[in-house]
Amino acid sequence: MKDSIIKNKTIKKIIIYTLSILALYLVSLIASFIFNNTIILPSPNDVLMSLSSLLIKGTTYYYLGNTLLSLLISLVISFIIGLTFGILSGLYDSFRTFLKPWITIMRSFPLSAIIILILVIAGFKNTPYIVATFVLAPIIYESIQNGIRDIDQSYIDTYKLESKINLKIITKVYLPLISSSIKASFTSAVGLGIKVLIMAEFLAGSSNSLGYAIKPSIDNLNYAEVYAYCIIIIIVVLLVESLPKLIIKLNDFIKSKKKKV
Repeated sequence: MKDSIIKNKTIKKIIIYTLSILALYLVSLIASFIFNNTIILPSPNDVLMSLSSLLIKGTTYYYLGNTLLSLLISLVISFIIGLTFGILSGLYDSFRTFLKPWITIMRSFPLSAIIILILVIAGFKNTPYIVATFVLAPIIYESIQNGIRDIDQSYIDTYKLESKINLKIITKVYLPLISSSIKASFTSAVGLGIKVLIMAEFLAGSSNSLGYAIKPSIDNLNYAEVYAYCIIIIIVVLLVESLPKLIIKLNDFIKSKKKKV
């Protein structure tokens, strides 16, 4: 009975999601007809044709792979920084107060100014990594330290009585308790990270990347291809964001099968 209800809910979500995509297609079709400017706002059919031509090119996957690798590197660095400083700030108020001006500056700095400054300081090659880390680390930091601070005080008091705060307590106790904050920060970081990274690649002229691939399309006013690249990016972001949920569901499914056996 429970499985049937879950299955019906899943089917309902798929239907609603499909209807939403169809509605988006119709809106874009009507908008392109009203504006009647194929350069600025090409029809969705032209975009889909450009998308199909991109999907059969090997270079598209090569550029996408390089950008995703850059995103992975930036995410790993950002998570190490954000997780470390977030835990320390969540545990120690004085450390959080000390870091507050730094985090405020990092979150308030205009993105275009960050990219230009890092281009001058670090050069073209390393700019995308540094820019993405500069933007993502504070977001992850805030999510982690808020997660630590939101833990029930009774838990913290119990752990303090039983043992001093050490690496084992952090990994075995604190991290599981803030798992929802970690997942939320991951979802936010992936979506924002790929946008920031592609912008940095575009401005830095990073070769063999999605930012590099989009530039000629913009220069040649081929906006159908630009929108096609955007669709690819959206699909990739949705897939990457869904990955943790799919892994958890797969793990739960395997566990349930083992119990039945």
